[in-house]
Amino acid sequence: MNEPEPSPQPVPSSSIPHDARARRRRAHRMLYPSDAEGQVAVLADLARRSFPSFELFIFAILGGAILAAGYLLDSEAVLFFGVLV
Repeated sequence: MNEPEPSPQPVPSSSIPHDARARRRRAHRMLYPSDAEGQVAVLADLARRSFPSFELFIFAILGGAILAAGYLLDSEAVLFFGVLV
């Protein structure tokens, strides 16, 4: 008969040194690079993404038109759809 295979046991957290866990957490937290080129790249990307794009205005007008239609038709489903857009 087939015997079930034992499942692998998770590594207990006590076997990993505290310093290694702290170092791993700190490495994941580093969102801002320490070198000058990386900082310039991050700031340039943030500056590019901070301005609204053309699609934002199109979706705002479309959502407003759908919401207006929902109010005029007194339809909850259309209002809900307008909120989702």
